[in-house]
Amino acid sequence: MITALKKILILTKIGIIWLIIIVFRERGQIWVESESMIHKLKKGWRYEKETELLDRFLSPGDVCFDVGANIGQWSYMMSRRVGNSGKVFAVEPMPVALRMLERVVKRLRLDNVEIQPLAVGNRKGEVALHVDGGFKFSNLPCVRVIDNECAGASDLKVKMTTFDSLVDEQNITNIKLIKCDIEGAEMLFLQGAINVLQKESPTVICEIVAEHLDKYGHKPEDIHAFLLKLGYSAYVYKSGSLVLVSKINKDEYNYVFIHKSNEQAFNLANNGKLMKVVYIGSQIGQPKTGGQKYNSKVLGYLERSGFSVEECEVGSSKLPLATLRIIAMNIDHVRRVMPLLEEDTIVIEDVHSIMRTVFLNVLMKFRRRGTMVGICHHLLIREKSNIFLGAAGYFVTFCMLRFFDAIVTVSNSTKRDLVKFGAKEEKIYVIPNATEAPKIEKQKYGQDETRLLFVGTCYSRKGLDTLIEAVSFLKNHRIRVDIVGNLEADRNYVSKLYGLVKEFAIDEKVAFHGYAKIEQLWEYYRKADIFVLPSLWEGFGIVFLDAMSFGLPIITTNAGAIPDLVKHEENGLLVKPGNSRALASAIERLAVSPSLRRKLGQNGFRFMRDHKEYSSWDLVGERFKSVVESLIRRRACRMY
Repeated sequence: MITALKKILILTKIGIIWLIIIVFRERGQIWVESESMIHKLKKGWRYEKETELLDRFLSPGDVCFDVGANIGQWSYMMSRRVGNSGKVFAVEPMPVALRMLERVVKRLRLDNVEIQPLAVGNRKGEVALHVDGGFKFSNLPCVRVIDNECAGASDLKVKMTTFDSLVDEQNITNIKLIKCDIEGAEMLFLQGAINVLQKESPTVICEIVAEHLDKYGHKPEDIHAFLLKLGYSAYVYKSGSLVLVSKINKDEYNYVFIHKSNEQAFNLANNGKLMKVVYIGSQIGQPKTGGQKYNSKVLGYLERSGFSVEECEVGSSKLPLATLRIIAMNIDHVRRVMPLLEEDTIVIEDVHSIMRTVFLNVLMKFRRRGTMVGICHHLLIREKSNIFLGAAGYFVTFCMLRFFDAIVTVSNSTKRDLVKFGAKEEKIYVIPNATEAPKIEKQKYGQDETRLLFVGTCYSRKGLDTLIEAVSFLKNHRIRVDIVGNLEADRNYVSKLYGLVKEFAIDEKVAFHGYAKIEQLWEYYRKADIFVLPSLWEGFGIVFLDAMSFGLPIITTNAGAIPDLVKHEENGLLVKPGNSRALASAIERLAVSPSLRRKLGQNGFRFMRDHKEYSSWDLVGERFKSVVESLIRRRACRMY
């Protein structure tokens, strides 16, 4: 009897225990799973490798969404990045996952996380969540959104809205990042988020699994194409870096989509470090030529845009023979520049330095070190007087131009030259110069004498000997010529100019002023009546923009890119280069006709007023940056 009672008691206890297990199984499992996750998160465990990206994409104060929050792995990490001043919206429709999420948020005191207990898709209303393959706590179920009329007894009915509606109804703005992992319904989410994606352009981290998408009749390419149309580019996270991809790969699951308007996108590609730019060319600290100013402005803009810019000034050599000097400079540049280069470095090289960087360019090309961008103001071989160096320069230029991944030039004239020398037209980008000159229209011209102004570096290409000879033909006219510019670049040529002034006995008509600082330079423009530049060749001519900004009529030549800016009888007079008689005739014509001076000057001033692109160095810098960014994308695709 006693034995029978004992058996009954034991069986009763077992029954009660089983009843407790059945009743509290779910709650107990929730406790175990959530406590396990809390412990891991506190220890610094990362749920997926892509969560490392949050360190770079999110900052204190940011707003972000964790769509498909599960039990809060991503929400926790987002919460840590945005801080108390930021906000994380955790969206999760599954009741069991919601209870775990609530426990994680409460236990870890994530006060900046707001839970949204609903589904997000491409429409509003009530839907059913169908659980595929049963429920496992250690691996939350794979769910599928189905219409209510198709729902079975075990399916869960939940509220669904579109992301656009959710954001509008709660007045959420300035969304920095959206993580989306909703078991194949990602395309539905994106279709319902189109307004936010267009307006806010947040970064999107999206899971793309072909078999999950297939449940809704979608393919990975559909998501990629949808976001591409909205201006996004796709990246994968590999070996600590973001790598641009041109198509979705089935071996990768998490993709990062960055909008083209996000200026930081291209600085995230190298483990969060600033994208490195190495500049090779003449010094740009205190630019004295138009070319140096251009280089200085675009590099300064890149630096302000988040690039790390390192300058490597081209060196010189004191060896007696020109050939030996060039070889020595080539070796020196290899020694100084190669240690600075990494595989993804952007190398910006002034093409004027090409004879001194041949060895370096060959090494960079064949070792695949860096992406090469050339800046070409004009082809320097036009200036070579030494026959051997001219022939060598021609050959070197012909070969080296093919090494550049892109060449930026300042005029269509120089672009045509580059194409003739074998550069591929599709690799050439024309980005003209700009000027900072104030817009001051000329109101009054000199009554007693006509003041001519020349601005430029004093070497032979600028045609100053032609100008001095032309002035000698006009001794009976009250003319004064102010020559403003660097007198140290070619001392032999400057000595020749002084000799010509003395020979023609026009000392009182010609004044050499040397290099002028900016305010002093503007003063010369204000006092001038006519701007004269008798160049043998110009790749652009920033000084023409300066002269037109002050309403000055221009006398120049029809060489190179000059006719692109100066139109004969419209805003200036054009003569053949090297023709001093024709130059003298043009000067005389304007000197005796104030009305013609006024007409040409006003036309030039109107040109500058109507073409604002010539008055913004920031616009020049932005266009240059776009070229660099396109090369980074192209290289990333090749690397991938």
